[in-house]
Amino acid sequence: MTRKQRLLFAIVMSLGMTFIMSFVMAALNVGFVEHFAFIWLKAFGVGFLVALPATMLVAPLSQHVVRAVLPSPV
Repeated sequence: MTRKQRLLFAIVMSLGMTFIMSFVMAALNVGFVEHFAFIWLKAFGVGFLVALPATMLVAPLSQHVVRAVLPSPV
Protein backbone atom coordinates (compact mmCIF):
# COMPACT_ATOMS: atom_id res chain seq x y z
CA MET A 1 0.00 0.00 0.00
CA THR A 2 1.20 3.48 -0.76
CA ARG A 3 1.29 6.17 1.89
CA LYS A 4 -1.80 7.87 0.40
CA GLN A 5 -3.68 4.55 0.32
CA ARG A 6 -2.84 3.90 3.99
CA LEU A 7 -4.05 7.36 4.96
CA LEU A 8 -7.28 7.02 2.98
CA PHE A 9 -7.84 3.55 4.43
CA ALA A 10 -7.43 4.93 7.97
CA ILE A 11 -9.84 7.80 7.28
CA VAL A 12 -12.52 5.58 5.72
CA MET A 13 -12.19 2.91 8.41
CA SER A 14 -12.32 5.50 11.20
CA LEU A 15 -15.35 7.23 9.71
CA GLY A 16 -17.27 3.99 9.30
CA MET A 17 -16.48 2.57 12.70
CA THR A 18 -17.05 5.88 14.52
CA PHE A 19 -20.36 6.41 12.72
CA ILE A 20 -21.70 3.05 13.86
CA MET A 21 -20.18 2.98 17.36
CA SER A 22 -21.15 6.55 18.29
CA PHE A 23 -24.76 5.90 17.19
CA VAL A 24 -25.02 2.69 19.21
CA MET A 25 -23.36 4.14 22.31
CA ALA A 26 -25.45 7.33 22.23
CA ALA A 27 -28.63 5.29 21.81
CA LEU A 28 -27.70 3.04 24.73
CA ASN A 29 -26.63 5.90 26.99
CA VAL A 30 -29.42 8.45 26.45
CA GLY A 31 -32.01 6.66 24.32
CA PHE A 32 -33.79 8.35 21.43
CA VAL A 33 -34.44 11.64 23.18
CA GLU A 34 -35.45 14.93 21.59
CA HIS A 35 -31.88 16.12 20.91
CA PHE A 36 -30.50 12.69 19.98
CA ALA A 37 -29.04 13.87 16.66
CA PHE A 38 -27.00 16.61 18.37
CA ILE A 39 -25.76 14.22 21.05
CA TRP A 40 -24.85 11.62 18.44
CA LEU A 41 -23.01 14.07 16.17
CA LYS A 42 -21.04 15.44 19.12
CA ALA A 43 -20.04 11.90 20.11
CA PHE A 44 -19.19 11.16 16.48
CA GLY A 45 -16.88 14.20 16.25
CA VAL A 46 -15.01 13.36 19.42
CA GLY A 47 -14.87 9.70 18.53
CA PHE A 48 -13.43 10.39 15.09
CA LEU A 49 -10.68 12.57 16.57
CA VAL A 50 -9.67 9.59 18.70
CA ALA A 51 -10.31 6.87 16.11
CA LEU A 52 -8.21 8.29 13.26
CA PRO A 53 -4.86 8.37 15.07
CA ALA A 54 -5.73 5.08 16.79
CA THR A 55 -6.39 3.44 13.42
CA MET A 56 -3.15 4.81 12.03
CA LEU A 57 -1.27 3.26 14.96
CA VAL A 58 -3.14 -0.03 15.29
CA ALA A 59 -3.59 -0.99 11.60
CA PRO A 60 0.14 -1.55 10.89
CA LEU A 61 0.55 -3.50 14.12
CA SER A 62 -2.48 -5.64 13.24
CA GLN A 63 -1.09 -6.30 9.76
CA HIS A 64 2.23 -7.36 11.29
CA VAL A 65 0.52 -9.79 13.69
CA VAL A 66 -1.60 -11.29 10.89
CA ARG A 67 1.46 -11.77 8.68
CA ALA A 68 3.27 -13.48 11.56
CA VAL A 69 0.37 -15.81 12.31
CA LEU A 70 -0.61 -16.52 8.70
CA PRO A 71 2.42 -16.25 6.43
CA SER A 72 1.85 -15.71 2.71
CA PRO A 73 1.72 -18.86 0.59
CA VAL A 74 4.77 -19.51 -1.55
